[in-house]
Amino acid sequence: MKAISAPTDADKQKCLSWETDLKTDIEESKALEPEKASNIPADQKTAFLESYKNNMDELVDELVLLERAIEAGKWDDARGPCGPDQSVATRRAS
Repeated sequence: MKAISAPTDADKQKCLSWETDLKTDIEESKALEPEKASNIPADQKTAFLESYKNNMDELVDELVLLERAIEAGKWDDARGPCGPDQSVATRRAS
């Protein structure tokens, strides 16, 4: 993502727009049932779907942090959630 690797003030709105689009898509996806759900035993399906929705909520929370960093012009902080070694799972483990 070039805008975050070498940002300018003009990149701020572009990045915020991408972040908003991602949040919208994630919120819409919460209403859908993942394809994998069809392979989950009936007695585990409710828990699976709740976990899926919780994971989507956590992703939105991460995007809110990204949004705040971008709005504040803290590009190093914005790079953190987007960097190749900074996946949500990696940060949870630390």
